[in-house]
Amino acid sequence: MTRAGSLEYFRRAGTLALCVAGFVSLQRPALAAMFFAAGLALYLFLPGERPPQGALVHDRFPAVVIPDVLGFALASLFFAMPVWFGRGDSSLAVGIHPMAVLTWPLACGSLVILAVAANHASAWLRIEEEGLLLASARQIQHIPYGAIVRVEPYSAGLPAWVRALAPWLAATGHYTAAGAITLAQNSTGVRLRLANDCSTVIHRDGFESPYRQALAALVAHGVPFDPVATRARSDKLENQGA
Repeated sequence: MTRAGSLEYFRRAGTLALCVAGFVSLQRPALAAMFFAAGLALYLFLPGERPPQGALVHDRFPAVVIPDVLGFALASLFFAMPVWFGRGDSSLAVGIHPMAVLTWPLACGSLVILAVAANHASAWLRIEEEGLLLASARQIQHIPYGAIVRVEPYSAGLPAWVRALAPWLAATGHYTAAGAITLAQNSTGVRLRLANDCSTVIHRDGFESPYRQALAALVAHGVPFDPVATRARSDKLENQGA
């Protein structure tokens, strides 16, 4: 784990803990507001690691903020629901309803969305003469152009169970989470297949300009593209020229 990745994961873990505490304390509005305010302050003001000079980074709103809003809303809601239904009065004595068997696995599944946001927040790309320097939350890789066997299209979306929750969330009044799920699109990009049988992904979402620059660098250095990716790239160029 890089230092930037550790900070971004800590930012989200601390914020999530405070959001869950806020949701659990909703019967005491003043206390809940304190938890939510502390979570927001931690999220906004915890210093992050700056990328190196010349590095290209994700656009924060589509690639970081929207996934964070979705992840915090879903995970906090599902962690807090068994406490709401298990509490017999307005005190802070916590009882856990058996529905936790269903909702807490959903909450844990929602953590994947926060992990994606943390990775986007700590990721950057620098195009160099010899290759690409790629950083994620886990590592910083230098990938020589000659080590790339081929470039393949990449696509991944939210799990089906997450999208299936949107109507239920809207019906129960959780419009922020429902709207975020509805607006969320599949993550697209390219996968770089390397000579050592490993691979790495360059995401396109919230990374449009750096993504195009990286593709141009790969083309300029003669890196082979998968036929599907090559055809899609040609179609896009034709559409732009039309």
